[in-house]
Amino acid sequence: MREYVGYQPRHEKTGRAYLVPSQEDLFGVFRYISKDIGFDRTVEFSVYKFDFESLEWEPVWSIGDKAFFVGSGNSWSISLAHTVNCNSNSIFYGDDTEGGLGLDNGIYDLQTWQTESLRFGVDVPRFQPHSTWITLSLTPSTFR
Repeated sequence: MREYVGYQPRHEKTGRAYLVPSQEDLFGVFRYISKDIGFDRTVEFSVYKFDFESLEWEPVWSIGDKAFFVGSGNSWSISLAHTVNCNSNSIFYGDDTEGGLGLDNGIYDLQTWQTESLRFGVDVPRFQPHSTWITLSLTPSTFR
């Protein structure tokens, strides 16, 4: 048995969708991919916030001081992203396309609507492993 809390926003046609929890809110992040250069490449994102009263998705143009991380198997957010040297109002994404080469990793800036590729190392291999977000739990006592 499946239970739905709301329908996908109208006019959203994408192969990738992510649910991103953030404090008391739930966001739907929709990823648009182009195949114009021989491999899947992220070109844009749309973000919606779920309204639990009306059971509708509302478009969001800014996530403020938050940063979203989306990819294969997990999605999460951080608040006050700038305090951990992270671009706020941005979506960090990993290559989770089926049969992907591991080349579609990057940051999408919600203010400028621009993507920035995250390539690791000077010599980019033809294939890279899929990205995994690693989070550390640090407390002030860790640095003493």
